[in-house]
Amino acid sequence: MDVVLVLVNVAGSEEGESIAQALVTERLAAAVNVIPGLVSFYRWRGESVRQGEALVVIKTRAARVDAVFARVKALHGYECPAMLAIPVASGDPDYLDWVRAETP
Repeated sequence: MDVVLVLVNVAGSEEGESIAQALVTERLAAAVNVIPGLVSFYRWRGESVRQGEALVVIKTRAARVDAVFARVKALHGYECPAMLAIPVASGDPDYLDWVRAETP
């Protein structure tokens, strides 16, 4: 379970693509998907919020999660971005090997 998915909500596709490009270029992620059209509901500073967002799905190794979180925070427009790392329990061995090779 050394491969993880990191999920990050962003304000929109443009911000997601900027983060994706940086993570892949810097080899913090093997691949990143930007999924537009997310609608999020949450409370922030005592107010109910409904906001359009995009979801960024980052494929990386568990050992790179802290670096991914730090880089995303540096690039992200939110004060407190939603970032979750989820261990991959199983996957195609060739794909998982590729993720490992791309995130040294």
